[in-house]
Formats: sequence, C-alpha cells, structure tokens
Amino acid sequence: PKILGELKIPGYSTYLHPYDATHLIGIGYDTKTNQWGGTQNAGIKVDLYDVTDVANPKQMSTLTLGDQGSYSDVLNNPRLFTWYAKKNLLLMPATLMTSANDKTDTYRNKDAWQGTLSISIDTVNGVKEKSRITHINRAGMDAKRTEDCKQYSSTDTKPMCYKLIGGGE
Repeated sequence: PKILGELKIPGYSTYLHPYDATHLIGIGYDTKTNQWGGTQNAGIKVDLYDVTDVANPKQMSTLTLGDQGSYSDVLNNPRLFTWYAKKNLLLMPATLMTSANDKTDTYRNKDAWQGTLSISIDTVNGVKEKSRITHINRAGMDAKRTEDCKQYSSTDTKPMCYKLIGGGE
C-alpha cells in the first residue's frame, strides 16, 4: 500500500464505495469538539468525493444525518449498503438520534428515528436525503407515554414523567 493523496475534512468514512471511475461515496461519521477539547462522533455522514486527481481528492458534497448517537449498520457491514446505480439512489438502514434542546448536555438525546433512508447521490446535485421509511407508527406515542406514566405519581401532584423522549408532558 502507498498513500497517493490526502484530504482533510471534519469526520471520517468507515466505508468507501465506487460511484464511477472518478468518484467515491463515503459513509462514516461527522465529528465535533466536546466541552473538554476532545473529538467525538456526531451524526452519520454521507459524502461524495472527486478522485479524478488522486493526489488532490475533493469533497464534492456532504450530508449529515442525525446527531450524536446515530448509527447505521452500513458503517460496519458494507453488505447492507444498497446502491441502485441506474437511479443514483442509496438505501441504508439507520437509527437517527436528535439531541436534547439543551446544547450543553451533549450526552442526552431527545428523540430517535429508526428505519431505512433513501439518499440521492449524483455529481450535479450532490448528496440529498430523499425519504425515510419506517414501520414504527409514532402517532399518539407521546400521549400514550404520558398516560402510562401517570400510574407512578400520586393523584395530588402532577405526573413526574416530564422528561419523556420527544419532550412531551
């Protein structure tokens, strides 16, 4: 192995997939600096790289999905990377976390989404999320959690379940 070129960008790719003879798709994590000056993973990152000049690769487009704690099995298992080249469409499973409203608490998530992402990737329009597909019906979920939580509080006080996922009361 020999290093032919280098590209400095925030984040990193754990999987590279050929788009065509001069472009690569990268899947990995965006990164951020935490309150102690260290580096930690942020959301899932999908990149399109131009490697026409191998000595000087360029990041053409990037898309970050979710916040810290987000994950896709594609990051460790490239067999789950489903690329439909005729449509320039990537399908991949993912769990996307949404950070809490309080940006100082970087270790608490507000919400999660799980399913399959549909991502359009082309050299003209770049990387864009097209749709999300899930089998989890979230309709009325916050109201149900609040109702279920009432059993843990006395009738004289407001229910103690005010820190629910999704921020509902």
